[in-house]
Amino acid sequence: MVSGEPHKFEYGDFFINERKSKKVVIQNNGEFNFDFVWKRQANKYISIVPETGSVPKGDEIEFEITYLPIGEHHLKNYKLQL
Repeated sequence: MVSGEPHKFEYGDFFINERKSKKVVIQNNGEFNFDFVWKRQANKYISIVPETGSVPKGDEIEFEITYLPIGEHHLKNYKLQL
């Protein structure tokens, strides 16, 4: 992914109670530490770990975005951003 450009995740088809995760790595190539907070719509089936934190300059952090529906659910056009 490139900074400032949207990225679309496809989780595909799955069964109820099937966990699907995507991993995202953010590198901080800047001169200062980067503090972050995910902005997102409320959805009890989506979790992001970590949701807040800091990336020291010259370092990186990995996020796990998980979709785990416990009942029949349709996820479409769900948006989140840093």
